[in-house]
Amino acid sequence: ADVRWHEQIGTDGLPGVNGGMQRGRVRYEFDTQDRGLIPQAGGHLIVEAGYLYHAVDSVNAPEFTTDFGLTHQVGKEIFFFGGDAGTMLGRKVAQPFRFTLGGPLRLAASGIDEYRGTDYFLLRPAMLRKVASLPAVLGQSIYVGGMYEVGQMRAADMRTVTRQDVFLGVVGETPLGVVTIGPALGDGGRYKLVFTLGKVF
Repeated sequence: ADVRWHEQIGTDGLPGVNGGMQRGRVRYEFDTQDRGLIPQAGGHLIVEAGYLYHAVDSVNAPEFTTDFGLTHQVGKEIFFFGGDAGTMLGRKVAQPFRFTLGGPLRLAASGIDEYRGTDYFLLRPAMLRKVASLPAVLGQSIYVGGMYEVGQMRAADMRTVTRQDVFLGVVGETPLGVVTIGPALGDGGRYKLVFTLGKVF
């Protein structure tokens, strides 16, 4: 694949990247969640192993990632605990090929893909409470809830970054998917108004 990486807005002091890359991956996925939109019971586990090679400005690097989540309902409350992590074993790879954190549901109070590195983790406990049911034509249910996020990004050529934030908002199941809206408040004075369309867990 061809990669063209350069700044559009602002400056990060890093050179652009132009060239090719190749990557091979294998993936295992296990899912017992009871619903596709907002699960109320069950869990999921995704494990990937890969290898990045012949990538511009990068050494060959193994890649290991995992993503997991567990959901349990008690009365009107849905409790969730999940997270993900990845490592390239600290290998020196160019910015376009690194893992990222930042943005909705991935340290929501930070900018999208604000943090890039070769080793990371993210944990996300959350709770939702059902407050209303929608007519079938409009969707299923409306929830209010909150999520705490803590994550860390590392690489050999950068200082380790650890961030945490809290998201509070309204979540609705609609025919288009799960709609989420609310504020996210993070450490260091970071804050965002978050809107998402897609899965929450």
